[in-house]
Amino acid sequence: MGCTEPEDCAGIAGGLAELDDCGICDSNAYNDCQDCSTYFDNFQSSQQAFYYFKNVTINGVNISAEDSVAAFKGEICVGSQIWNTVKCGGGICDLPVNGYDGNFPEETAGYMLPGDVPTFKIYDVTNNLFYNATTSKAINPWGNLSIDVIDTLIADILSATPCKE
Repeated sequence: MGCTEPEDCAGIAGGLAELDDCGICDSNAYNDCQDCSTYFDNFQSSQQAFYYFKNVTINGVNISAEDSVAAFKGEICVGSQIWNTVKCGGGICDLPVNGYDGNFPEETAGYMLPGDVPTFKIYDVTNNLFYNATTSKAINPWGNLSIDVIDTLIADILSATPCKE
């Protein structure tokens, strides 16, 4: 009589695969589902910097007018924008990035402080995927009322994360 290790969702004894909220069985935490309904929610602060992107691309193609771009500090969304370039000045959209606001300390806890550098994500509505994104140049650190113009924000295809339906 021998003991057998329990099987994971892939049927492998002692395996590490787990079934995530999207029904994907694997051991890759980077492709686990996100709750898209609130992932880009943020509080508009009186402390803001503005990052302008001339192009925002997924796989070399500009994103659609329904897609969104967001800025993060760690896991906290600190700014987001639906990327409809028709409604943006000269076809170049800005992404307001909110900072800590002493008048709203609870709502802006963990938000940007001078010298912080935001990270960016793109939400592809058509495919219901989030992507981490990189810029075509090093960006300037956050500062209240600062402006940075960047040529391209590029989705990292390997970071694609599905959303819960």
